[in-house]
Amino acid sequence: DASTKPLRALHFPGNPVYEQDAEVTRLVKAAVEALADSGVEIVEADDDEIIEDAFLTLMQIVTADGAAWIRNLLEQLGTTEPHPWTKETLEALEGKGVSAEELLEAVDDWEEIRREMIETTRGYDLVVSPVVSTPTLPHGELVNVETMPAYAPAMLHNITGWPAVSVPVGLSSAGLPIGCQIAAKRWREADCLHAAGLVEAKLGGWVPPLAGDRE
Repeated sequence: DASTKPLRALHFPGNPVYEQDAEVTRLVKAAVEALADSGVEIVEADDDEIIEDAFLTLMQIVTADGAAWIRNLLEQLGTTEPHPWTKETLEALEGKGVSAEELLEAVDDWEEIRREMIETTRGYDLVVSPVVSTPTLPHGELVNVETMPAYAPAMLHNITGWPAVSVPVGLSSAGLPIGCQIAAKRWREADCLHAAGLVEAKLGGWVPPLAGDRE
């Protein structure tokens, strides 16, 4: 039972591939302090290079075909006017496909990062970080090639495959949600859910927007 054992957490406070918003840093720090106040031992990571490695490797793998599968899908569906985000993605990936050898190297890097993460977190139960290094985008705005690196902390666990939860920790000055990511080891979903509950209990959790805010 996660609630009856002391937990240790490794904290990655920033993002090595994107300049983090100060409000994100402040609110994620508040979540970390809430965990510490609840008895979780917090240790700040000495090095966050693994986040950069995971981001670069994942992006190389998911874009390895130069978006050929997206073009094929659009053709099969008879779509001639794709969504602007889809169109931007196609333009950004035009001619960016990699060779089979390069793809295999990226898959090897994926496995190496997973092994490194196991070693890095040996003796820890949790990994705490921002979800994304900016507040949530306003409705109607889209992630693009410039802002994608802001999501690198979340992408780390696309590589590890570990269970992770995003916990609301507050709003930006513009009223946009900011979250803290708590991940646990494989098969330890109870640990990250318990830790998320501790943060929610201290910081209040998700608060529905006022009706006027939806207009």
